Amino acid sequence: MNKMCRTNTQFGRSMIEMLGVLAIIGVLSVGGIVGYSKAMFKYHLNKQSSQLTEVINSVAKHVNGFKSISVSENVAYAFIALGEFDDDMIRSDKIYDVFGFWINIYTVANNGGKSLNIQIAKNGFLTQYDKREIQICQNIIMTAKENSESISVISSIGNIKEEDEISIGLYGDEKCNERVVCLKNISMKDIMNFCTKNIGKSTVEFKISWIL
Repeated sequence: MNKMCRTNTQFGRSMIEMLGVLAIIGVLSVGGIVGYSKAMFKYHLNKQSSQLTEVINSVAKHVNGFKSISVSENVAYAFIALGEFDDDMIRSDKIYDVFGFWINIYTVANNGGKSLNIQIAKNGFLTQYDKREIQICQNIIMTAKENSESISVISSIGNIKEEDEISIGLYGDEKCNERVVCLKNISMKDIMNFCTKNIGKSTVEFKISWIL
């Protein structure tokens, strides 16, 4: 009789231990998934920086060829034809970054002047305060900062309706002066203001411009 009691007691302890082990494995698994997710997000941020730098460098290299433009048009196809972008950025003859942002390249020519522009857009971006989306925005600004000597301005545009458009700009070295926010010495406060200004808008886009 005593032997039977000992056996049952030992079995009970064994089950508790097994449940404890399973609980530990569960916690470690969740921690591993969170760690992997963070690592992949950081990898994607680095990849986005590399892709945007690639696009900026390509446009900057050819900007002089657009100084005589007289019409506004989409010229992304011309840059795709140059073969300077990674194949994984090209889908259906359009350019996308690793986060799925559409990257368009176009000219503007009107009475207000002429420019060559990179548009970075995604519907619904920054519709609420999302930490990762803020980090993506910061990443775009920091990439522009690293290339501040070759661009004129980067602006953020958000709208619910066409007439409700809000635009703010950060200026490259050529256009930098004491009256504007300059990319080369931008503060984290300025970056956060830039990245949170359009939260709640239906669409938000970034525009990197070269004034021709």
